[in-house]
Amino acid sequence: MNEEKRTTQPKNNSVNYPAPILERIPYTVPINPEAKPYEPGYDWAAHGYDELDDNIEWGKHEGDFIIDGVLYCAHCHTRKQFVRDWNGKTFRLPIPCQCQKEALKRQEAKQNRQKALEKVQRYKELGFADKTLRECTFARDDGASPRYMQIMQRYVEHFRELERKGQGLLLYGSCGSGKTFAAAAVANALIEQGIPCLVSNFTHLFEKLTAPRAQRTMEIEDLNRFNLLVLDDLAAETDNKYIESMIFQIIDSRYRAGLPMIITTNLTKQDLLNPPTLAKKRVYDRILERCCPIEMNDTNRRAKAMQNNMLDMKKLLGI
Repeated sequence: MNEEKRTTQPKNNSVNYPAPILERIPYTVPINPEAKPYEPGYDWAAHGYDELDDNIEWGKHEGDFIIDGVLYCAHCHTRKQFVRDWNGKTFRLPIPCQCQKEALKRQEAKQNRQKALEKVQRYKELGFADKTLRECTFARDDGASPRYMQIMQRYVEHFRELERKGQGLLLYGSCGSGKTFAAAAVANALIEQGIPCLVSNFTHLFEKLTAPRAQRTMEIEDLNRFNLLVLDDLAAETDNKYIESMIFQIIDSRYRAGLPMIITTNLTKQDLLNPPTLAKKRVYDRILERCCPIEMNDTNRRAKAMQNNMLDMKKLLGI
């Protein structure tokens, strides 16, 4: 209170105000180069007072000082106590000084980063039926089809808007054109942002969805827990009524929930527009209504990779 009164009074050179009562906590512990912040002997001066770590302790530390009965931090010179008189008694409650507040913020940011990394790792483990697809990222793209990769990246950039509209992609074209890589790259990019995605093919889903009840690990409704569902290789499965029914249920569940899908297929445009059965027409109609069709036939990545591997092997064997 005395300090506040002095600061509010007008300056007058004829009046000598009493100096604040200053009590310094002496440095009684020798410098220890191995000490951590707030451990005895930590050399704050050598670290410029900005090397605070997660060791945040309350109370007096070396170099702290007291002005008018209030404890101040030696490093940021802000209060470490809230002092209040009540019912004839003086109470001193610990409060964080400025450097402790900054340390707490850094600690919280570190914890948030760790939680985010753990969440991404969880989503990757849960989201990829084929673990090799975790390596399909924009950073690993070979640059063979820049136009398609730009489309995929724009889909990621505008995903939240497209998600609200339930809009996805249908990647169709010949084998080895990079459809699976492009779809997985989108999922990986979204997972890095903390958005849960599932990448699977119909065969793997059938195994999970049709297992005996006691061993079943997934239901069709569980697929809607993922913001994006990537279904690879549509129409590669054997034709029968039961499988067609399962495909329809999976697609229809996402369709009714208004959730986006990315679907890859070797079917041609004519196959998609003129399905041979009514069951397939029901599936394809729903896909085409919600998924923008993109034909990917620029290059055969798989054939190119095989050719490169063969050249490397011939070089190694001296052929």
